[in-house]
Amino acid sequence: MTQTPEPKPPEVMQLPPVRVIGTTPLPSLGIPLDKYPGNAQRMTTEDIKDQNLVNLPEQLFRNFGSVNTIGAQGNPWQSDLTYRGFLGGPLTGSPIGLSVYVDGMRFNDGFGDTINWDLIPQFAISAVDIIPGSSPLFGLNTLGGALAVRTKRGFDNPGLELGVSGGSWGRWAVEGEYGGSRGPFDWFLGFNVLNENGWRDESPSELRQALAKVGYRTAQTDVE
Repeated sequence: MTQTPEPKPPEVMQLPPVRVIGTTPLPSLGIPLDKYPGNAQRMTTEDIKDQNLVNLPEQLFRNFGSVNTIGAQGNPWQSDLTYRGFLGGPLTGSPIGLSVYVDGMRFNDGFGDTINWDLIPQFAISAVDIIPGSSPLFGLNTLGGALAVRTKRGFDNPGLELGVSGGSWGRWAVEGEYGGSRGPFDWFLGFNVLNENGWRDESPSELRQALAKVGYRTAQTDVE
């Protein structure tokens, strides 16, 4: 009587890990700003607080070289921005040549790739990087460069902060933010309410912004 040997289990082949990198500029590439082979520039939340400007295009103009703003629409929150001659703005039909990413997600509008600057709350910005050059890594119409905006997290911005400001042309604003964390979880909430009459007749502006985000971070995982 012969005994049939039991079949051996199939050999398990251990494959090397595959690292998936998104289309976000500098942060996901893992390249420090000073090691990037180009004129990449950075603006931080400290720069925003020190200068206290009312809109993001003006903030970029004051901090980055080769950046200019065009107020063709007559409203500070609907300005066109140019970087090395390439345009990024809210007007449909404009020849857009810049890509914007907010926390790794492409921010350009799906129709026309326009950029609505008033939808990016300044109070929530942790840092902004601008990377020059045309690269397919950053998606369609990245002809002049890419702008990467990272928002605040509760780990790095704990506590409550409130502010009230006013200015010319009947401008007043109320702003607040709150961040915190517990264990591997964090949260950040903020709002901004602004009204002004405008520098010319019949040109008022009302700005309402809010942001809420939660995150989870461990040594192996980081999710927002």
